[in-house]
Amino acid sequence: MDESAQDAPRDGKNLGISRKWAQPTFFLTRPALEGRKPIIINCMHKPVEIIAQVEDLVAPLLQAQEVELVETEMVRAGKRWVLRLYVDKPGGISLDECARVSQVVGELLDVHDLIDQAYTLEISSPGLTRALKKPADYQRYVGRLARITTRAGAGERQIFRGELLGLEDDRVKLKEGDQIYQILLDDIARARLDVDF
Repeated sequence: MDESAQDAPRDGKNLGISRKWAQPTFFLTRPALEGRKPIIINCMHKPVEIIAQVEDLVAPLLQAQEVELVETEMVRAGKRWVLRLYVDKPGGISLDECARVSQVVGELLDVHDLIDQAYTLEISSPGLTRALKKPADYQRYVGRLARITTRAGAGERQIFRGELLGLEDDRVKLKEGDQIYQILLDDIARARLDVDF
């Protein structure tokens, strides 16, 4: 390398490199079904719109197979996106059933082409500490140990752990020792089943 090349500034312009890659990238996907609005995804933020459309698309298919869609996440993993679906069924879901769901959901997503970027599809069981997302979950798991975190400002305490007693008038009832707490559904930030070790 000659001296003039070493002294030249090493910015993208002189090296013939475009700096456009450093700007936030937006993708526009085709609508999944007629009449739906197109989705604009900013890859710098959580793609909530994609999650909603994926859930709308796959939930009926899973229900027909008596499989419950518990939770959907779309997260960054290195340079790729990961679309993770947590599925369950009464009595638990097996590894073979997860593989079957992965095949069917993958084909459905390919046909509808909702995600216009590289991603990995993962299908998983929610595990022993599954998230409690729907009001029905608080009834379904009555008698089980649960951990509930409320939103800041919802009260003096934010973390509760005890026996789930159900849902009544949009309030989750939880027994912790001799005390029974009633927590408004709207005040719950996160809720999960818990296990005693």
